[in-house]
Amino acid sequence: MSLKLHELTTEDEFQRVVDVELEAYSKPYNGFWDLLVGASQDEWRARQWSWHTGDPSSHWVYVTDDATGDVIGATNWNIHDTKSPWVEGAPMLTAYWLEGMFHNL
Repeated sequence: MSLKLHELTTEDEFQRVVDVELEAYSKPYNGFWDLLVGASQDEWRARQWSWHTGDPSSHWVYVTDDATGDVIGATNWNIHDTKSPWVEGAPMLTAYWLEGMFHNL
C-alpha cells in the first residue's frame, strides 16, 4: 500500500477527515467522545472547522491510501510562529456545546 500525506486546505477535505474520526472514536462506544461531539455530528463538524479556520496556528494533516484515495488517518497540530501562547497559563475552555444537554438529569 502506498500512502500520501496531505495538508488539509478545504472544507470538503475536512468532511472526509471527520467521517474517519467519527468512525474511529465511536466504536467501541466511548462516552467521553459523545460528550466532545455533543448532540449532533453535523454541529461537531462545523465546530471543528470553525476552530480550525479561526486559529492561524491550526494545521490539519491527513493520509490517504494512494490506490483508493480513502482517508486512513489524520491529526491536528498547532504550530506557533512566536513564543508559546501559554506562557501565562492555558486559557479556560468552556464546553459551550453541552449547555442544556443535561437539563433532565
